Amino acid sequence: MAFRKKAKHIFKYNPDILVLQECERSYKIPSELFGNKPTSPAIWYGDNKNKGIGIFTFNGYKAKVIEPPKKNDKWFIPIKIIGPEKFKLIAVWAMNYRANEVVKGVRPAFASIKGLHKYLDSGVIMAGDFNDNVCWNYKKRGKGDFTDKQLYLQSLGIQSAYHIHNAKPHGNEPHPTIVWMKNMKTTYHIDYVFCGEKWQGRIKAVSIEKPGKWLKYSDHVPVMVEFGG
Repeated sequence: MAFRKKAKHIFKYNPDILVLQECERSYKIPSELFGNKPTSPAIWYGDNKNKGIGIFTFNGYKAKVIEPPKKNDKWFIPIKIIGPEKFKLIAVWAMNYRANEVVKGVRPAFASIKGLHKYLDSGVIMAGDFNDNVCWNYKKRGKGDFTDKQLYLQSLGIQSAYHIHNAKPHGNEPHPTIVWMKNMKTTYHIDYVFCGEKWQGRIKAVSIEKPGKWLKYSDHVPVMVEFGG
């Protein structure tokens, strides 16, 4: 929340595409805070003007929503990216507190992912806060735990850039992406950049900031993926 108070710490990385969760409406972010002028209007969805999902593009990239998220797709947003590269981005902020809202035996986030099947091809990038990890698979609330989602994406050739780059299995991540309740004893890896086969051989770097450095700004840390040519 209050992204304007921490924006300068993100923009120093000079991102091409930025997917932010718990982000305030873009009109609340003063333009002078952007280290690099966005090259297309910000995309934002949320139920609270102070806490939604925002997508910003820079360095010649432009973004356009392909179709608005449906009522039960909070928040999985298919976006067309054009610029130096053209591809489909699915921006994610999964509302897993809704996990009890099982419909026909399927959890909402899994249903949302399967509902976007037509966009899940070799050129897709799916990035954001999935609010999930295999460590919570024991919570049986219908089909759609983390492994169900991960294996479904894998069956389509879509995998996590972090896990490819670091050759780590899911559930064995030494780099957490959130410090729950800002308690260093409760850290988890819940933010991901999944990518189709087109991108997997082009992963140049995957960086996750150290939680201790970022705690004064947020309980989440930046997850950055760089693709080569």
